[in-house]
Amino acid sequence: MVDKIVSISDMKIEDLNLAALKYFLDAVELRSITQSAEKNNVSRPAVSQAIVRLEEWCNKTLLFHEKRRFGLTEEGQNFYRLAKQNYENFKNGFGSAQVTDNSLRIGCSGSLVDLVFPKIHSFLNKSQKPILKIGPTHQLLSLLEKGQIQIAFLIEIQKDFRYKSIELHSGNFELRSKTGKLSDTLITTEKRPEVEGFLRYAAKNKLQIGQYLEVESWTAAQRLAELMDAVCLVPDYLPKGKLQDVKLKGWRFSYKAQAVIQRNTILTQLESELIQSF
Repeated sequence: MVDKIVSISDMKIEDLNLAALKYFLDAVELRSITQSAEKNNVSRPAVSQAIVRLEEWCNKTLLFHEKRRFGLTEEGQNFYRLAKQNYENFKNGFGSAQVTDNSLRIGCSGSLVDLVFPKIHSFLNKSQKPILKIGPTHQLLSLLEKGQIQIAFLIEIQKDFRYKSIELHSGNFELRSKTGKLSDTLITTEKRPEVEGFLRYAAKNKLQIGQYLEVESWTAAQRLAELMDAVCLVPDYLPKGKLQDVKLKGWRFSYKAQAVIQRNTILTQLESELIQSF
């Protein structure tokens, strides 16, 4: 008996979801739906649902995954070989028409320099004329909208349909001081949500905040807190140095560090490699 080979010509190619195809190929090659989700920066259910839609598109059961068993069905093996070849042909052909120069136009919040710069440093060296803008969130979003930068590294912004965000790191904000006790002087950066949240907490709990000082970065806020009797509000990824945590019952504010791009942006090859490196 001759196995029936899946043929793309039997299907409506306009109904094919390339993202679903990519999730499927990665799941097969990594032997894991979870790892496919992590590689593509999506949730595990998103990959599972995409593969189900792909199976509906070709009217075949492609994968089996029961308990610890995961693999391709016989029809899935035939489909995988065909899909892999066609996807690579498409990617190579389409990629040759894209921007392949080594330009790099990025912006980074001053507060994220310590977290992001060690990663992007090698990419800056690969670009002949890199553009690197350091500034506050609102300024970087303005530069992104004007096309003066292609990628902005920011602490979490409000959801906006114009932008696509890729999470790089998550954690919580911490209050720190030399003594580990709260001071009436608060040092932080621009008046962001975590600052407003803490000020509301302080007012509710009748904590005395006499001075509020704004500096250009969390690194500077922490350094200034070391030099004076003050408390700084900083993300937990920063090394404590000479400071101690200030413990306050009921106080917690989480954050996400993100790479943000406009949805209609076509990244250069170097910029794409930078995003994929996180």
